[in-house]
Amino acid sequence: MGPGRLTVNSLFTYLISLKSSELASDPLLEYAGTLGPNQNGINPGNFRWKMFNTFSYSLGAWTGSLQWQHLPSIKSAEYALFSGNTTIQGAGSYDQFGFSGSYAVGKNLTVRFGIDNLLDKAPPVAGVNSSPPPGVLAGGAINDVLYDVNGRRFYLGASISL
Repeated sequence: MGPGRLTVNSLFTYLISLKSSELASDPLLEYAGTLGPNQNGINPGNFRWKMFNTFSYSLGAWTGSLQWQHLPSIKSAEYALFSGNTTIQGAGSYDQFGFSGSYAVGKNLTVRFGIDNLLDKAPPVAGVNSSPPPGVLAGGAINDVLYDVNGRRFYLGASISL
């Protein structure tokens, strides 16, 4: 594109089904699209779909990339446990961007830099009870495995070939 080179890389996944039960005697529950299950060593957070894109442009010794990760809204793990009859909320959709670049100073030296969580996007709070009993807090938590809890970060580095 123009005098440089444009590259687009897109990854899209779709989860058809994820059924699990804590014990062999328990019925299988469908967890696709929920933050569950939390048993049997299965990682929670089974988004129905998710997407990760990288847009890069190179011009001579310069390269720049913009990354975009999209996680759609997701239901709580209790949604599967109680067949949708729950007041525990999941999490809203989450978009995170990052920028990185590099410059080849010569044949043997490359300088790289970047910003993770470019827009300083806070993670969503999930597990909030929308109708708690009187005198009980609504609760909620942040999932530090699925979402960025560190905020905006900068980095700078160099690679030297000898």
